[in-house]
Amino acid sequence: HLLIEGYLWKRSMYMKRWNKRWFELRQGVLKYKANEKSPSYRGVIPVSQWQSVGLLPELRSRPKWTGFYLHTSEDSFALASETLDGAQHWVSELVTMFREKSSNSDETQKKEKKESDAVNGLSSPQVPPMPQEIKQQRSARKSRASFSFSPSFFSQRVRSQSLIETKEESAAEENCQLMSGMMQDIVKKKDIRIKDLEKELLQARERVEELEVELQDEQGKVSGSNTEVEELKTEIDLLSSSMRVVQSQNEDLQNQNDELLDQNKKLDAENKDIQLKLDLADNELVKMEEKLLLATEEGEFVKKQMDLIKEENSKLQEKLEEVEGSLLRPFWG
Repeated sequence: HLLIEGYLWKRSMYMKRWNKRWFELRQGVLKYKANEKSPSYRGVIPVSQWQSVGLLPELRSRPKWTGFYLHTSEDSFALASETLDGAQHWVSELVTMFREKSSNSDETQKKEKKESDAVNGLSSPQVPPMPQEIKQQRSARKSRASFSFSPSFFSQRVRSQSLIETKEESAAEENCQLMSGMMQDIVKKKDIRIKDLEKELLQARERVEELEVELQDEQGKVSGSNTEVEELKTEIDLLSSSMRVVQSQNEDLQNQNDELLDQNKKLDAENKDIQLKLDLADNELVKMEEKLLLATEEGEFVKKQMDLIKEENSKLQEKLEEVEGSLLRPFWG
């Protein structure tokens, strides 16, 4: 099951560069991958290969980080957390798993030894009987005045002192193991670095010899090409004179270009004025078209009124004719 997970910084062995990786500590194994969503793991470190775990001194390149190390039987890992609490939490979990592994291995060794002794018919060693003189001396010591300390207190004190001494000895032994693991790792890396430097030195020497040969060849070519250099010098002189002529022509062209630019600016200004006048004329034309449209509408209205007047006039004319006819007709008819 998962014990702890999160991002840590891992230092590469060869590039000496810190890379951010996602670490997972599960029961019996430490795994890491590129990021949290990466499907595959880049490294798997089983607890059976662990040899030592501990905090590192202050990192010069990253003073705000807290580093710690994990030595295994195959490699050594330098890790770091951006916070002190995070590093201490990881180290405590790693040390707990490492101690569980060591205690389990010790218990299995004891169990196997007991089973082998039982199979071989061996019993536990018997303690020889204590001589009578030693018993008398111990009884005499117990009968002496013990000042203000009781025998039980004295025995408890001796027991606690022995426990403290054993703890200190185990801590010192563990520190010695850590330091020895670190020294072995440093020596291995130093030997690898020395071999790499020797290879680089040989390659550099071979490259120097090749460069010396190339230099000699180039010197021979240079000595044979002095005449060509003189010819090139004469050609360069001719080209420089022609370049002067071209530069003078270029200056004249530049002056003409400046004049054309000035004329172009003037034409642009005139074009803007003309465009403004055209815009004004367009506006006036639109107004005239609107007036013409109104005039046509008024003409149509007048035309309709004239048609109505003509119709009324025709009707009046007909009535007038009827009245005239009635007046001219004799009354006796």
